[in-house]
Amino acid sequence: MTTEPLSRTILLLGIERFSDRDDVEQAYLRRMLYSIADRTLEAAGVDETVRLRAVRGGLRDGAHRRGRLRA
Repeated sequence: MTTEPLSRTILLLGIERFSDRDDVEQAYLRRMLYSIADRTLEAAGVDETVRLRAVRGGLRDGAHRRGRLRA
């Protein structure tokens, strides 16, 4: 059985010094970033049903290891 290869595009976005900000500012920035990403993908013709969002956290400051990562 032969399977055709799939084409995938990965879009990575981040906010500089995100974990240095308070919870209110983080929530606002996260909403704005999601809005920008959604509008960009929509304009590019990427259907919402094929989008996957994964929140990872800051790798350099170790926020994900200290339990400060919020979705």
